Amino acid sequence: MRHEEALRVVRGRLQVDRQFTRRFGLLDRLECRYDDRSGDIDDNRLCAAALQLAARTAQAEQH
Repeated sequence: MRHEEALRVVRGRLQVDRQFTRRFGLLDRLECRYDDRSGDIDDNRLCAAALQLAARTAQAEQH
């Protein structure tokens, strides 16, 4: 997931153009863009739904 926000320290890439236009002369916050990994993606949601369905419908094998 991509994030763009003003932070106290540099994280990812400093957005110099945005820092200049929005926060000229201010260094208490720095305009940064960074990517953050997330486990909450479509593929993982699909797998979780399939596993929940399988768990509800599975039956123990009888010998």
